[in-house]
Amino acid sequence: MAQDQKSLHFLALQSKQDHDHWANSTNLICESSESPFLPPSSEDLIYKFDQVDLKSTPQPFRDGFFKSTCFVNPIDNDPADFCIFVNPTVNRGQGIVILAPEKEFEQSLAEGLELSDDLPDLDTIEVVDMPEKGGKGAVAARNIQVGEDVALMRPVALVPLGHAVWSTSFGQSVRRQTIDHLPLRTRAEVARLHGEGKNEDQFISNLIDVNTFNSEISKFNPLGAVMVDASL
Repeated sequence: MAQDQKSLHFLALQSKQDHDHWANSTNLICESSESPFLPPSSEDLIYKFDQVDLKSTPQPFRDGFFKSTCFVNPIDNDPADFCIFVNPTVNRGQGIVILAPEKEFEQSLAEGLELSDDLPDLDTIEVVDMPEKGGKGAVAARNIQVGEDVALMRPVALVPLGHAVWSTSFGQSVRRQTIDHLPLRTRAEVARLHGEGKNEDQFISNLIDVNTFNSEISKFNPLGAVMVDASL
Protein backbone atom coordinates (compact mmCIF):
# COMPACT_ATOMS: atom_id res chain seq x y z
CA MET A 1 0.00 0.00 0.00
CA ALA A 2 2.84 2.38 0.89
CA GLN A 3 4.48 1.64 -2.45
CA ASP A 4 1.22 2.49 -4.29
CA GLN A 5 1.00 5.81 -2.43
CA LYS A 6 4.58 6.64 -3.41
CA SER A 7 3.78 5.82 -7.07
CA LEU A 8 0.69 8.02 -7.02
CA HIS A 9 2.69 10.83 -5.42
CA PHE A 10 5.37 10.52 -8.12
CA LEU A 11 2.79 10.59 -10.92
CA ALA A 12 1.12 13.66 -9.42
CA LEU A 13 4.49 15.38 -9.04
CA GLN A 14 5.49 14.51 -12.62
CA SER A 15 2.17 15.81 -13.95
CA LYS A 16 2.64 19.08 -12.05
CA GLN A 17 6.22 19.42 -13.36
CA ASP A 18 5.04 18.88 -16.96
CA HIS A 19 2.29 21.47 -16.48
CA ASP A 20 4.74 23.97 -14.93
CA HIS A 21 7.22 23.36 -17.77
CA TRP A 22 4.51 24.10 -20.34
CA ALA A 23 3.25 27.15 -18.42
CA ASN A 24 6.76 28.58 -18.01
CA SER A 25 7.42 28.14 -21.74
CA THR A 26 4.18 29.78 -22.82
CA ASN A 27 4.02 32.98 -20.82
CA LEU A 28 2.98 34.77 -24.01
CA ILE A 29 -0.20 32.71 -24.13
CA CYS A 30 -1.36 34.50 -20.99
CA GLU A 31 -0.27 37.95 -22.14
CA SER A 32 -2.89 40.61 -21.47
CA SER A 33 -5.01 41.53 -24.47
CA GLU A 34 -4.54 45.17 -23.43
CA SER A 35 -1.16 45.10 -25.16
CA PRO A 36 -0.91 47.91 -27.76
CA PHE A 37 0.10 45.29 -30.33
CA LEU A 38 -3.27 43.55 -30.10
CA PRO A 39 -6.85 44.42 -30.92
CA PRO A 40 -8.61 45.20 -27.61
CA SER A 41 -10.60 41.97 -27.89
CA SER A 42 -11.95 39.42 -30.34
CA GLU A 43 -15.47 40.79 -30.02
CA ASP A 44 -15.79 41.69 -33.71
CA LEU A 45 -13.78 38.73 -35.00
CA ILE A 46 -14.97 35.25 -35.93
CA TYR A 47 -11.99 33.55 -34.28
CA LYS A 48 -12.03 34.30 -30.55
CA PHE A 49 -8.27 34.33 -30.09
CA ASP A 50 -8.52 35.49 -26.48
CA GLN A 51 -10.96 32.77 -25.39
CA VAL A 52 -8.91 29.65 -26.11
CA ASP A 53 -9.14 26.71 -23.71
CA LEU A 54 -6.76 23.86 -24.54
CA LYS A 55 -8.27 20.47 -23.78
CA SER A 56 -4.98 18.94 -22.63
CA THR A 57 -1.57 20.05 -21.38
CA PRO A 58 1.12 19.61 -24.07
CA GLN A 59 4.00 17.44 -22.94
CA PRO A 60 7.74 18.08 -23.56
CA PHE A 61 8.83 16.39 -26.80
CA ARG A 62 12.26 17.39 -28.08
CA ASP A 63 14.23 20.36 -29.43
CA GLY A 64 12.00 22.86 -27.62
CA PHE A 65 8.76 21.37 -28.95
CA PHE A 66 5.80 20.16 -26.98
CA LYS A 67 3.48 17.39 -28.17
CA SER A 68 -0.25 17.88 -27.75
CA THR A 69 -3.33 16.08 -29.04
CA CYS A 70 -3.15 13.45 -31.80
CA PHE A 71 -5.93 12.69 -34.28
CA VAL A 72 -6.68 9.75 -36.56
CA ASN A 73 -7.99 10.58 -40.02
CA PRO A 74 -11.45 8.95 -39.99
CA ILE A 75 -11.82 8.70 -43.78
CA ASP A 76 -8.36 7.38 -44.68
CA ASN A 77 -8.03 3.66 -45.47
CA ASP A 78 -4.55 3.64 -43.92
CA PRO A 79 -4.86 6.27 -41.20
CA ALA A 80 -1.83 7.84 -39.57
CA ASP A 81 -2.00 9.91 -36.43
CA PHE A 82 -1.60 13.63 -37.00
CA CYS A 83 -0.26 15.26 -33.84
CA ILE A 84 0.01 18.88 -32.80
CA PHE A 85 3.58 19.99 -32.03
CA VAL A 86 4.22 23.50 -30.74
CA ASN A 87 7.29 25.53 -29.89
CA PRO A 88 5.97 28.75 -28.29
CA THR A 89 9.26 30.63 -28.07
CA VAL A 90 10.83 30.55 -31.56
CA ASN A 91 10.19 33.19 -34.24
CA ARG A 92 11.08 35.88 -31.71
CA GLY A 93 8.12 34.91 -29.58
CA GLN A 94 5.62 34.33 -32.39
CA GLY A 95 6.01 30.58 -31.89
CA ILE A 96 5.29 27.85 -34.41
CA VAL A 97 2.76 25.03 -34.43
CA ILE A 98 3.04 21.99 -36.71
CA LEU A 99 0.39 19.37 -37.47
CA ALA A 100 2.11 16.25 -38.74
CA PRO A 101 2.57 12.51 -38.16
CA GLU A 102 4.92 12.04 -35.21
CA LYS A 103 7.35 9.79 -37.09
CA GLU A 104 7.76 12.25 -39.97
CA PHE A 105 8.13 15.25 -37.66
CA GLU A 106 10.69 13.50 -35.47
CA GLN A 107 12.66 12.53 -38.57
CA SER A 108 12.66 16.14 -39.79
CA LEU A 109 14.05 17.27 -36.43
CA ALA A 110 16.74 14.59 -36.60
CA GLU A 111 17.68 15.82 -40.07
CA GLY A 112 18.12 19.36 -38.80
CA LEU A 113 14.85 21.23 -39.25
CA GLU A 114 16.01 24.87 -39.29
CA LEU A 115 14.06 27.14 -36.94
CA SER A 116 16.69 29.76 -36.11
CA ASP A 117 15.53 33.24 -35.15
CA ASP A 118 18.55 34.74 -36.90
CA LEU A 119 16.98 35.67 -40.22
CA PRO A 120 18.58 38.72 -41.86
CA ASP A 121 16.47 41.83 -42.31
CA LEU A 122 16.58 42.49 -46.06
CA ASP A 123 14.98 45.94 -45.72
CA THR A 124 12.97 45.37 -48.91
CA ILE A 125 9.37 45.52 -47.72
CA GLU A 126 7.45 48.13 -45.78
CA VAL A 127 3.97 47.56 -44.38
CA VAL A 128 1.75 50.62 -44.82
CA ASP A 129 -1.87 51.54 -44.27
CA MET A 130 -4.05 50.98 -47.35
CA PRO A 131 -7.52 52.21 -46.39
CA GLU A 132 -8.68 51.77 -49.98
CA LYS A 133 -8.06 48.02 -49.53
CA GLY A 134 -9.56 47.87 -46.07
CA GLY A 135 -6.36 47.37 -44.06
CA LYS A 136 -2.62 47.18 -44.51
CA GLY A 137 -0.45 46.14 -47.42
CA ALA A 138 3.17 45.56 -48.35
CA VAL A 139 5.13 47.85 -50.67
CA ALA A 140 8.76 47.94 -51.76
CA ALA A 141 10.91 49.96 -49.36
CA ARG A 142 13.67 50.48 -51.95
CA ASN A 143 14.66 49.50 -55.49
CA ILE A 144 14.86 45.71 -55.70
CA GLN A 145 17.21 44.10 -58.17
CA VAL A 146 16.20 41.21 -60.43
CA GLY A 147 16.85 37.90 -58.67
CA GLU A 148 17.21 39.51 -55.24
CA ASP A 149 15.46 37.90 -52.28
CA VAL A 150 12.48 39.99 -51.30
CA ALA A 151 11.85 38.54 -47.84
CA LEU A 152 12.87 35.74 -45.52
CA MET A 153 10.15 34.72 -43.10
CA ARG A 154 9.33 31.94 -40.68
CA PRO A 155 5.85 30.39 -40.68
CA VAL A 156 3.77 30.41 -37.52
CA ALA A 157 1.93 27.24 -38.59
CA LEU A 158 2.58 24.25 -40.84
CA VAL A 159 -0.52 22.21 -41.64
CA PRO A 160 -1.13 19.33 -44.07
CA LEU A 161 -2.82 19.98 -47.40
CA GLY A 162 -4.44 17.72 -49.96
CA HIS A 163 -6.47 15.52 -47.63
CA ALA A 164 -10.25 15.26 -48.08
CA VAL A 165 -10.67 15.31 -44.31
CA TRP A 166 -9.92 19.04 -44.16
CA SER A 167 -13.26 19.76 -45.85
CA THR A 168 -15.15 17.92 -43.08
CA SER A 169 -16.27 19.39 -39.77
CA PHE A 170 -13.80 17.04 -38.01
CA GLY A 171 -10.85 18.25 -40.09
CA GLN A 172 -11.84 21.89 -39.69
CA SER A 173 -11.96 21.44 -35.91
CA VAL A 174 -8.47 19.87 -35.94
CA ARG A 175 -7.10 22.84 -37.88
CA ARG A 176 -8.66 25.32 -35.45
CA GLN A 177 -7.31 23.39 -32.44
CA THR A 178 -3.87 23.54 -34.05
CA ILE A 179 -3.95 27.34 -34.27
CA ASP A 180 -5.25 27.47 -30.67
CA HIS A 181 -1.79 26.34 -29.51
CA LEU A 182 -0.03 29.50 -30.73
CA PRO A 183 0.82 32.32 -28.29
CA LEU A 184 -1.91 34.90 -27.72
CA ARG A 185 -0.31 37.68 -29.77
CA THR A 186 0.21 35.36 -32.73
CA ARG A 187 -3.37 34.08 -32.53
CA ALA A 188 -4.51 37.68 -32.69
CA GLU A 189 -2.47 38.23 -35.85
CA VAL A 190 -3.90 35.06 -37.42
CA ALA A 191 -7.43 36.14 -36.50
CA ARG A 192 -7.02 39.25 -38.67
CA LEU A 193 -6.03 37.36 -41.81
CA HIS A 194 -8.59 37.00 -44.58
CA GLY A 195 -10.92 34.04 -44.22
CA GLU A 196 -14.57 33.11 -44.45
CA GLY A 197 -16.81 30.89 -42.36
CA LYS A 198 -19.86 30.83 -40.15
CA ASN A 199 -17.95 29.63 -37.09
CA GLU A 200 -14.39 29.44 -35.77
CA ASP A 201 -13.64 26.03 -37.27
CA GLN A 202 -14.80 26.99 -40.76
CA PHE A 203 -13.05 30.37 -40.60
CA ILE A 204 -9.66 28.99 -39.54
CA SER A 205 -9.80 26.16 -42.08
CA ASN A 206 -10.68 28.56 -44.90
CA LEU A 207 -8.04 31.01 -43.68
CA ILE A 208 -5.43 28.25 -43.95
CA ASP A 209 -6.59 27.38 -47.47
CA VAL A 210 -6.27 30.96 -48.76
CA ASN A 211 -3.24 32.22 -46.80
CA THR A 212 -0.73 29.37 -47.04
CA PHE A 213 2.50 28.99 -49.00
CA ASN A 214 3.64 25.55 -50.09
CA SER A 215 6.17 23.92 -47.78
CA GLU A 216 7.19 20.48 -46.55
CA ILE A 217 8.99 18.64 -43.77
CA SER A 218 8.87 15.33 -45.64
CA LYS A 219 8.14 14.14 -49.16
CA PHE A 220 5.01 12.32 -48.03
CA ASN A 221 2.79 15.12 -46.76
CA PRO A 222 2.83 18.54 -48.45
CA LEU A 223 2.26 21.31 -45.93
CA GLY A 224 0.80 24.77 -46.07
CA ALA A 225 2.84 27.45 -44.27
CA VAL A 226 0.90 30.25 -42.59
CA MET A 227 3.01 33.41 -42.34
CA VAL A 228 1.23 36.37 -40.81
CA ASP A 229 3.64 38.98 -42.19
CA ALA A 230 3.57 37.67 -45.75
CA SER A 231 -0.23 37.43 -45.72
CA LEU A 232 -0.86 41.13 -45.12
